[in-house]
Amino acid sequence: MRAINALKAWALAEVVMAAVYVGQWRGLRFEDQAGPPPASALVAGLELAYLLPFLAAVLFSWRWWQTSRPSLDARTGWAILVYSLASIASFALWDGVATLADARRLYAFDTGVSLLGLWPALAMVAFIRRTAARP
Repeated sequence: MRAINALKAWALAEVVMAAVYVGQWRGLRFEDQAGPPPASALVAGLELAYLLPFLAAVLFSWRWWQTSRPSLDARTGWAILVYSLASIASFALWDGVATLADARRLYAFDTGVSLLGLWPALAMVAFIRRTAARP
């Protein structure tokens, strides 16, 4: 099923992004700069590339949900809501970065958000499998 494969690709992308954020967090340990760190073109490119499996997972899951019409269970709904709110908070917090310490904290937070993304991805995979197994 394409939705399950897209969700698995998204989960893998979340793990990769968590590793990237840990690398960025570690890389800022030895910086002595007073202001915010310069934007990394590599990280920005990886974040854009990350959007491809994420958007594919959303598209294929939405399409699957439209055709099969199951109602979401509470666990899956909570997983999606919590991850969505954490992602929105991450985007909002990056606007206030003024120091390297702020950037380090946000890279640590983004690592957690990426790992939190495994919860809705795997919950949706389990939900699709459970729903498909019903008579």
